[in-house]
Amino acid sequence: MKLAVMLVVIGVVGCGKKEEVSILPDQPAGGAAVEMAIRKVLGKASGELTNKDLEKVVEIHLGGSSITDLTPLKELTKLQRLHLQDNQIAELSPLGNLADLEFLELDNNQITDLTPLKKLKKLKGLFLDNNKVTDLKPLLRLNGLRKLGLANNPDLSSEAIAVLQKRLKNCKIYGTDNK
Repeated sequence: MKLAVMLVVIGVVGCGKKEEVSILPDQPAGGAAVEMAIRKVLGKASGELTNKDLEKVVEIHLGGSSITDLTPLKELTKLQRLHLQDNQIAELSPLGNLADLEFLELDNNQITDLTPLKKLKKLKGLFLDNNKVTDLKPLLRLNGLRKLGLANNPDLSSEAIAVLQKRLKNCKIYGTDNK
């Protein structure tokens, strides 16, 4: 039986009202990795993690952490840099509301759909090497994007890359030796 870890963060809001924010990892290894990374960033080995604490997290390293579900990260709304390489991530929707994100490393995952990233207007660096991306249309309006890694996405056409490069003239696209 798989045990899920649940980290509940209680923060005081307004006139003594409590707001409950849940960070729900999908599996013990991934959930524990998220909590450990947050605590490491904050220098807070134990004790309650408040909303105010979570707002202080601007960069987190979770590469190789056995993560499949990004739901625990959606509460980290002040994140600017997120390292998620070498996991088993397929679904990006929890990242869609991380409006301050500037750098996102997703190399070596199982990503096919980039639609949740289309709202990340501050994104400057996006690395998607060794995934299963097929459509770049969600990136067409990310005008601030300056670096994009796309190596080894076997179903990504050179036409799709050319359309994106034409639209994002200031973006250097790496690993474009696809078909």
